[in-house]
Amino acid sequence: FQLQFRRSDAMAGRRVRIGCVVASWCVVASGLASSSLGALARKMKVSEASSFRESVLRDESSAIGSVLRAAEAGRLAKLEPAGVAEAFGQAKALGVVCEYHRKTPATLRVNKVAEYEIPDVEAVSGEVRAAGAACLALNMDARTGGCGPDDFEKAKAEQETARGDFPGPLPLCWMDLVVDEVQLAQAYVAGARCVTIDKRLAGDRWQALADAAEATYGLEVFVACRPDDLDDDVGDRTVLLVGCDVHTAVDLRPRIAGRAIAKIEAKPGQGLEEAEEAWLLRDAGYDAVWLSDVLYKFGVFSGKLFAAAPDSITSVIKAVRSKASSQFARASGAFSGRGEGAKEYLGDILM
Repeated sequence: FQLQFRRSDAMAGRRVRIGCVVASWCVVASGLASSSLGALARKMKVSEASSFRESVLRDESSAIGSVLRAAEAGRLAKLEPAGVAEAFGQAKALGVVCEYHRKTPATLRVNKVAEYEIPDVEAVSGEVRAAGAACLALNMDARTGGCGPDDFEKAKAEQETARGDFPGPLPLCWMDLVVDEVQLAQAYVAGARCVTIDKRLAGDRWQALADAAEATYGLEVFVACRPDDLDDDVGDRTVLLVGCDVHTAVDLRPRIAGRAIAKIEAKPGQGLEEAEEAWLLRDAGYDAVWLSDVLYKFGVFSGKLFAAAPDSITSVIKAVRSKASSQFARASGAFSGRGEGAKEYLGDILM
């Protein structure tokens, strides 16, 4: 099985060399802390957030500080509900949340790719919208995602170019390791419509932070949970299930009272098992899947430099959203090119 994609200059970003890994931040689930390092990650993040809070509150010209003060005083104009999770499946297809980050995908490190060209955020933003994604998430944690306020601003501006068109602008998700309300204020100012809150990392503050996000800021919350975190206290909030394989996720769906998103981890190699996993999750009742590294694992080489191809992003999303049967279809055939990856390009249909 081979994939052939055309390289687009629009996807050209900056290069990064693979090989430097900070051991204390070896995390899973694209920025959602692993159980073994959760305490350390939380301690470091709390310290950073506390310093950031102090700095924005000292700065009278800071929009984030102004929003935080207004929120604490109970006079912040709350955002109108965006209905992000409510929109999943409206087109009678599985919802797809696409994550953008500026780190080298783990699958490329496994395959010993020497250099990786970070895709341009504006190009990715346009591709995922055109391909039918429901939401674009930017991983804002400096260590695990690498995105900054400029990336979020560019993605927001690119989405606004689709205002009045079909499909229209996608809602943006502020994906971060949220431990302090100042991060909610930051997401609000940036123009996010939803945020991720990692239940394990946020600890006993997760409910207060989720309540503040919804009631004070008007931000929709995706509660990131591992299997052991699925308690009744999550209620009917939207759950982002991470840290388990697809079969465990299928078994856990009845324990999630509200809407459910499952994160699909990218697999090594050039196959697209991830699409088949998405179909299984869809059939089990999941409302959406979260795609990250799988969006960027196909592309082209220029010497040692690997660059993700925009057509591959389109193809992966369309394959995941297709209505193929998880019992009779395989996503193992070749597909390439813009607009392909739909049911007629899913490979061998074993009927």
